[in-house]
Amino acid sequence: VLHDPGKQTRDRIAWAITHNLASEPDHVWFEMYETCQNQARLKANAGLSARGRKNNTPVLHYTLSWHADDAPGREEMMAAGFASLRQLGLEEHEALIVGHHDKKHPHLHIVANT
Repeated sequence: VLHDPGKQTRDRIAWAITHNLASEPDHVWFEMYETCQNQARLKANAGLSARGRKNNTPVLHYTLSWHADDAPGREEMMAAGFASLRQLGLEEHEALIVGHHDKKHPHLHIVANT
């Protein structure tokens, strides 16, 4: 979501922010990977049970799109992104939110570590 399809350019990226991550957008993949790899230790440190089914889908990627006639600003799009994380019960999870402007309709991509 941080590059143009099949290229190393970033022409379609309007902005990118991280949520519950220390890294810059280009490096969040590593931080999210580390969280996934260390989930048992993190649960133990938080006093949570390690029992239950294994998470086989550690990443959720989805988009939020507006109608082509709408013109939401960055703040409105960010607020919608955070509201969607809340609705999915992922507001305390790591996430990358990226606004794109490569289509007629404004949209953003959200990549959340589940």
